[in-house]
Amino acid sequence: MDKNRKIIISLAILGLFLVMVGSVLAYTYTNTLLVDTVPTGAKIYAGGIYKGDSPLRITNLYDTETNNYHLITATKTGYKDAAEYVSTPAGSNNVVNITLESAYTFTNTLQVNTIPEGANVTVVGIIKGLNRMAYTLEELYQAFPEKSNVLLTNLADTNENSQYDYERKYFLQIKKEGYAPYNQFIETPAGSNNVINIVLNPEPQVRFIVTSEPAGAIVRTESAGNAGYTPIDVNKTVQDYTNYYTYRLILEKPGYFTSTTYHNLRAGDTKTVHVKLKEISSTGGFWLITNPTEASWKLTKTGHPGYQGITSSTAGAGGNSKVDLGIYTLTVTKKGYATHTSIVNINQPNTAQGTSWHSFNVNLAQTGTLNLGSSPSEAGIYIDGINRGVTPATFNDLAPGKHELSLKKFGYLEYKQDFDILAGQITKITPTLIPK
Repeated sequence: MDKNRKIIISLAILGLFLVMVGSVLAYTYTNTLLVDTVPTGAKIYAGGIYKGDSPLRITNLYDTETNNYHLITATKTGYKDAAEYVSTPAGSNNVVNITLESAYTFTNTLQVNTIPEGANVTVVGIIKGLNRMAYTLEELYQAFPEKSNVLLTNLADTNENSQYDYERKYFLQIKKEGYAPYNQFIETPAGSNNVINIVLNPEPQVRFIVTSEPAGAIVRTESAGNAGYTPIDVNKTVQDYTNYYTYRLILEKPGYFTSTTYHNLRAGDTKTVHVKLKEISSTGGFWLITNPTEASWKLTKTGHPGYQGITSSTAGAGGNSKVDLGIYTLTVTKKGYATHTSIVNINQPNTAQGTSWHSFNVNLAQTGTLNLGSSPSEAGIYIDGINRGVTPATFNDLAPGKHELSLKKFGYLEYKQDFDILAGQITKITPTLIPK
């Protein structure tokens, strides 16, 4: 019984297979069908099966007999679906041309006027008969810009009852360099004549007029990219019209030190900046170590503003990497120590590869104190030939060693004396002047 059932099932399956093979072998495929659309790019379906985008040549449709047809359908976003019944007899080469009808009407007008004129007007939504889904993302953002003060007649009529937001309204954007952008949602119903008048507000900006010596320096604002080369006008947009903001202005040129300046400006301000760039090879490095630490130093020479600083509290080091080449007087001072004065020559130029340091070491001698009086008082004091006031007086800045003292007072003989100053010690002198 089980064996007979298996035989019956096997025969049934074989029968179904033969029916299917017979059905397939009953059709031939000797025709071709070319489907073209206006506009192109429509999706083509044959019998509900997607075949490709137009223009398209189809070679896998079976040959039709009399009163037998294929249903060809064309769809494209923004257009109504179109359908054609096509016969494909054996050996035929058929051509089907389908003109697609826009899904939208264009009976409105839109006039966009701006002050000033010449602004870029973009409208995002149903544009020129196609909805936004018809575009790539890049095309969508470009949105077919027009110039202001022209009449737009290529916008599809909006439909307030549409289920799609982009068919109910447009997004209007107006841009012009130097002005704040303007945005607005608009509707263009069938038969409407729309006029929009917009006064654009100047964009809040600060302006830099930048020159340099020499010219051709790269100009940067903040740490942003290259704004151009000197001489140049740089306009920078700010956040608002009222607040002050600090802007960093950077000038760079090969062979010269970078110049960085800071400017506190608000919208509407114009800052004129002229920078004299310092050539790297015109400078050398000055490096100083003092004992004790935290000593004040100065480099001076006639007709030059000079340089100054204080050595550090730890290593007693200090200096300047951009000292103009030349011969300077170095003066080092610290309270409680004798002033050091010497001549230094900064003669090795810096290079683009690094700083040429000129190093100096200064050991300051601790000063001693002189308590000076006289009888009578108010005698003129001269120490080492320098007028230091009148008696009585105390001097705590005298270097250790021998010094010359002279006291002068009208009606008395000049008093002279050599005296010694010891570091950290007090010397007292109170002579009695002799009348003439």
